[in-house]
Amino acid sequence: MSEQPLTEIEQHHLDTVTERIGLNRLKVEQEAAEQDVTEEDQEPTGATTRTAPDPADVREAVTRQAVLGALLDEVKKAYQDARRDTHDLLEKQHKATGTTKTDAVLPSGIKVGSITRQGGERAAQVTDEDALTAWVRDTFPTEHVVTIVPARVETSVRPAFLTKLLAEVTATDAPQFVDPASAVIHTVPGVEIRPSRAAAHRITYGRGSKANPATGRELVHQAWREGLLAQHVLPVLAPSYQPAAIQTCSTCGTGYNHGQPCPGCEFTARIKAAQDTPAA
Repeated sequence: MSEQPLTEIEQHHLDTVTERIGLNRLKVEQEAAEQDVTEEDQEPTGATTRTAPDPADVREAVTRQAVLGALLDEVKKAYQDARRDTHDLLEKQHKATGTTKTDAVLPSGIKVGSITRQGGERAAQVTDEDALTAWVRDTFPTEHVVTIVPARVETSVRPAFLTKLLAEVTATDAPQFVDPASAVIHTVPGVEIRPSRAAAHRITYGRGSKANPATGRELVHQAWREGLLAQHVLPVLAPSYQPAAIQTCSTCGTGYNHGQPCPGCEFTARIKAAQDTPAA
């Protein structure tokens, strides 16, 4: 089929559209070229001048982190050792005397807090799953589950019944379960009462009082600054200098002998105790 020639009107419309497309393309190219020139002449928008920090500030920050990191390593190691030793000694003390609370006292005799034993917990645990499953099958068959999977058969106890069973054994502190329907007491095989959480120890620092407003932590800080603790708790970081024989109490300002309690604070505490004691 041969192409039909355009009529005069159709040819006019084609020429007009073609001309407009060409003009629009030239306009877009011109605007793009002008935009490129403008961006080259102007300073970059939002550009900031990057100034290097003072080298002294950098050295100080790096040194501070390095020093604190080295000290922290020693403190963490010493703390873990002290925590383990304290736990072992307090457990032996508890077994021998039943003591559950011990005061934390500085070498100077000042009490800064106390450590309290938190008893562990015991709960029923499945120790022989096969024995327990067989007992449930024979005693409570409705709570026994048989699951058939390819090439094998699995048996188990219904989770809800197992939870109820272990809770009752834990409550009675013995491997026994009471049948709610018959009231028969069953001895449950494959279940034992075992520790579920070990005993722990929690330290509590003194909060301070009107007579001695310094808290236990603040008293520890003060004793450390005065050089009373390093040789006892962290000898690897103990200073080599000898502290002054006469120290000034940071709480009341009274002078006292190094390594001894502040007489001013002791006197104030005795006065306060006497005022709080009702007359006979």
